[in-house]
Amino acid sequence: MSEMIRRYRRAIISALLAVALSVWAAPVVMGSVAVSKTAKEKLQTKITYSCVDLPIETVLMQLAEKARIDIVKSPKVTGKITAKVTDVPLEEALANILAAYDYTYVATDNMIRVVPVSEIALVKEELISKVYRITYADANEVAASLRNFVSEKGKVAVNRGTNHIVVTDTEYKIRGVDKFVAELDHQTQQVLVEVKIYEITTR
Repeated sequence: MSEMIRRYRRAIISALLAVALSVWAAPVVMGSVAVSKTAKEKLQTKITYSCVDLPIETVLMQLAEKARIDIVKSPKVTGKITAKVTDVPLEEALANILAAYDYTYVATDNMIRVVPVSEIALVKEELISKVYRITYADANEVAASLRNFVSEKGKVAVNRGTNHIVVTDTEYKIRGVDKFVAELDHQTQQVLVEVKIYEITTR
């Protein structure tokens, strides 16, 4: 009888340990999922990097290692790179370095693809939407200008009540829209004129 009780107690203890371990391990699994970042999030990683006359594949590999991201380049992307960037997001560094050589990049969920600008139309990109709040310029005029700027798949919507513009297009085009809106929506420079009035009485 005592042997049966001991077995029963061991079974209960084993079950409790199993439950405790599963509960303890759950946050670890959830934490590992939370740590995993998409390529677009990794593009915000700030990097400091410099190179002189290095092959572009070497430069891309070193940038990929710094941001822990996968980068794949088109066979047509060739040449040597000379660049220096200091504490800037990879997104900005990559865009400026590639633009100087007439290349660009496309970000998917898990990796970056580098291609010539001329081939960007051949790359299948998902459409994304971004909201712009127009502060100084006329929202209708900005929207009208953007309709001539976006791609054939792109869309521009304007909310006159809130002065918001919603642009839907590929990531490549949205990066251009960011700069376009920044150029158009800025405060008009004001000139301060100081005037002094003198009253003269002649006698």
